[in-house]
Amino acid sequence: MINFFKKFSFVCLLFFVQACQMNPATGEKELSLMSEKEEDFIGKKEHEKLITQFGGVYEKKDLQNYVNSIGNFLVSTSELPNKKFTFTVLDSSIVNAFALPGGYIYLTRGLIALCNNEAQLAGVIAHEIGHVTARHAAQRYTKTIGTNLVGSILNVLVKNPAIGNLVGQGAGLYLLSYSRSQEIQADKLAVRYMSRAGFQEREMASFLKSMEKYSILSKKMKNQDLNNNSDLLSTHPSSSKRISKVISESELVHTSRPVIGKEIFLKKIDGLRFGESPKQGIIFGDYFLHNFLKIKFKLPEDFFFSNTPEYLLGRNEKNSQIVIDVKKIDADTDILKYTKKILGKNFPNNFNRTFIDGMDSIDTVFKNKKKINRLVVIKDNNRVFRMILISKENDFLNDDKSFQKIFSSIRKLKKNEIQKPRKKILKIYTVKPNDTFEKILSKQKIQKRFSKRIFMILNGKQTEKLEVGEKIKIISSVY
Repeated sequence: MINFFKKFSFVCLLFFVQACQMNPATGEKELSLMSEKEEDFIGKKEHEKLITQFGGVYEKKDLQNYVNSIGNFLVSTSELPNKKFTFTVLDSSIVNAFALPGGYIYLTRGLIALCNNEAQLAGVIAHEIGHVTARHAAQRYTKTIGTNLVGSILNVLVKNPAIGNLVGQGAGLYLLSYSRSQEIQADKLAVRYMSRAGFQEREMASFLKSMEKYSILSKKMKNQDLNNNSDLLSTHPSSSKRISKVISESELVHTSRPVIGKEIFLKKIDGLRFGESPKQGIIFGDYFLHNFLKIKFKLPEDFFFSNTPEYLLGRNEKNSQIVIDVKKIDADTDILKYTKKILGKNFPNNFNRTFIDGMDSIDTVFKNKKKINRLVVIKDNNRVFRMILISKENDFLNDDKSFQKIFSSIRKLKKNEIQKPRKKILKIYTVKPNDTFEKILSKQKIQKRFSKRIFMILNGKQTEKLEVGEKIKIISSVY
């Protein structure tokens, strides 16, 4: 047994000595099983895959150049000033930012829309740079592989596979997200880089306050559990309070006349696409419009709708649901037979067959468990629009009134309405002397139910007070 431990200790010592590398951010030696060249290789290899996964690159050259300039300036203040970083703005409405090994950093247009000034954007970028300079991806990899490797060494020396299996059981957990200590270190490095670059560090905390409010609102709009984190908060479990503490404790925070950069930032994001892609249809105010499907209909105000590539989902405060999707069929398919097939034994004896804007339709009401459902199937050549209301028995009558507004208003778009695809954008608007808060809200091209709260969060406002000459973000639309 003594000889075993000698062998094991020698192998481990040799392994640790050869694997020790200098961490650029801390200047300390640490165990690393991934070299910087390997980090660069991994980042380059995964770069295009990640872009495809998140809807492609957002093609707005001025904005990309702006992000590049801020990012490269922050890099120049880091411990790796000569390393090439690649900054990419992704065409995604989700709010997130992340980094791949080798200096590949990504920001979604959804995140940029939530920022209110240059310092907030710089804070997000600086945080991701911190993950790269501190080699956090390499640390996660080392913990995972290192755990498995120690298990393999024990396997060989002890010749007992059970020990190796036991040691490696939790290794995969290290790949799920950065650890709390890594997030804190990235926060501290972000403050360091922002301070050196002359940005107002406290804007990091301001952005996270907006992020926290946006996360709560998003869950409320979808009737989700408030304990579930948003995209950004699930991968970056920082809090505005913790950021404030990091800033207060930092000895580097003594920037005189720090840059906030609201005017230039708002100028750069004027016209930024907001929300879903026009390819999946667009919600404008209380209407849904889809150019490719050549269809338009009105949405009830008491339901809030989320638009996904697969379907349109509406929920109200009682958690009743309206789901709308489109399916391809053969042009000669009989719509009654089609509806009977999809409902099976739930197809009722009574149904209504009529035409909606020249399109053949079937309207049915049926019970499924404790819910009452109303299904409307509308045929348009080689596709069907399927609209279903799912409601509790006590709520059905009221919910059904809202549901009827949808299929009674559905109509085909005329040629002049589909010449150019409409899209939602952030428009930067200057408050005029006769503008009231209600007048500003009426300019927004989104559903009314949460319009006020979305406006307040997007503009980082605590009150409804507006200053003449103040520049604000409004969700508008263009062709």
